[in-house]
Amino acid sequence: MKISLVTKMSIVFAVTSILLVTMFMGVTQYIFNTSFQIYVKENQEERDKQVLDYLTNVYQSHDELNEDIIMSIWHRAMMGHYYITLRDEEKNIIWKMERTGLKNFYNTTEQAERQKDVIETTHPIKVENRIVAYVDITQYKADILKATDKRFMRSLYIGLANASILGVIASALFGVVNAKALAKPIIQIKNIADILQKGNLTARVDLKTNTKEIDDLTMSINHLGSSLEEQEILRKRLTADISHELRTPLNVLKNHIEALIDGIWEPTTDRLIVCYDEVDRLTDLVKDLEKITSLEPELLVIEKEYHSINEIIEATISQFEPSFRSKNIQINFEAAEQIAAWVDKNKMKQVIFNLISNAYKFTEEQGSVTISLFYKDQDIVIQVADTGIGISPEDKKYIFERFYRCEKSRNRKTGGSGLGLAIVKRIIESQEGKITVESTVGIGSQFTIIFPRSLADLR
Repeated sequence: MKISLVTKMSIVFAVTSILLVTMFMGVTQYIFNTSFQIYVKENQEERDKQVLDYLTNVYQSHDELNEDIIMSIWHRAMMGHYYITLRDEEKNIIWKMERTGLKNFYNTTEQAERQKDVIETTHPIKVENRIVAYVDITQYKADILKATDKRFMRSLYIGLANASILGVIASALFGVVNAKALAKPIIQIKNIADILQKGNLTARVDLKTNTKEIDDLTMSINHLGSSLEEQEILRKRLTADISHELRTPLNVLKNHIEALIDGIWEPTTDRLIVCYDEVDRLTDLVKDLEKITSLEPELLVIEKEYHSINEIIEATISQFEPSFRSKNIQINFEAAEQIAAWVDKNKMKQVIFNLISNAYKFTEEQGSVTISLFYKDQDIVIQVADTGIGISPEDKKYIFERFYRCEKSRNRKTGGSGLGLAIVKRIIESQEGKITVESTVGIGSQFTIIFPRSLADLR
């Protein structure tokens, strides 16, 4: 059985409050008992001093103990609930107070309870610095406390017990209220997540709290919603693109074949070439779809070797020089030093090829493309900058998505398949790197590849 968050937090608050109150009661009782023991001991010592002073005065004033003195001593002891035993200087008993007199004050149960613990002290009685006798003062622990002391202790314990009960109740109530307050935003976030799950990808959490973790969760859910919405837009666009790509050649094939079947057209070489071109177009589309699968991390094989990045870039540039010359675009390679690193040579060529190809495609005549290679701090940096048409902020968000094309006409001659930059990004990331783009419409774009400098270390 699953328990709600409110119930769990309420239980936690209640158990915590009970533990804290129990600890408080234990510590308080320990401190109080310790202090009270000191208080009782000091009272007992003061009482013993008074008895000893009285008996010292008696021995100083009288040569022997008569019946009146004995009665006086007995009466003081009875009133103080203690017993006196007098001994001579040899510690032989001179007089011992019988305890039968106190039995009349207590019932049998109280007497048995009182006789469990006895405190007995012995003090010498001195006259002119000479011990003339000894006195044993005996008292039951139960009789040490005065009635007012007992009432005070009872009131204190009752007060502590009541305070503890009220504390537990208050903590439990606070726990329930606090648990509901903490659970409320989480429930709201959960409700938005349910709405997203049902397909309404425009739903967002509109919630502000002073709890960092909840704010982080809110941002994560909203980011997830935005990502899902963007992916849904891309999915629909991809579906529309693929449908268009399939529909056009299939319609051409259908029309030509129907015309040939109906005898409207003769099956000439030119007619068959048109059909072949459309089949070839469908084959290219299938290859593009196969490329999507090859981009998955588990299928992307990277074979790293220690290669010169300069040579990889120079070899790729040489492939484009005739095209750049015919379009009158200047291409430059800037590298202050030779840089080698552990990379997959063929896949790095593919990355540089795709970036230069895009720069060539979207740069007008008299423009320029510059490839730079250099160290920056702890990184290896490759930059491909052009003076082309640039990328709009709306398109820049999706530029590395599969089948995304800034050119909306779906013309493969100008827009390509939309897989080039997606492939570039996956290859770069599979080799511990990252790629970013900065672009201004009408001015140009700059793609920046960053690898950790550790890839340049010989191993």
